[in-house]
Amino acid sequence: MSFTSIPILDLAQSRDPATKPQFLAELRHVLMEVGFLYLKNVGIPDDLWREVISEGRAFFDIPREEKYVDQVSEKACTSRNGARHFHFHLVTFRSVFTNKENKTNLDSRSR
Repeated sequence: MSFTSIPILDLAQSRDPATKPQFLAELRHVLMEVGFLYLKNVGIPDDLWREVISEGRAFFDIPREEKYVDQVSEKACTSRNGARHFHFHLVTFRSVFTNKENKTNLDSRSR
């Protein structure tokens, strides 16, 4: 399928029972035929959106040597059948994802 612009869908239509079926039909069509879209009215407050953009820019402004560390952690695990295996995890960011008020790590997935 060829198209001349990025499909734009209004997520607010999915919240209204009267417009939800049409929204879902359009969503399915766009995902099956185009593969990507722009969603508007997603419900993210403007001030939060501006803060996320600001924090993202601030992160990418940090010099690489301060932003990244090259550490590999290793954890031995035993599966249910008794087999031993290891999980390796590459830590790529320093503690730039910290809560400014209480200095706790907001991304605990690296633990």
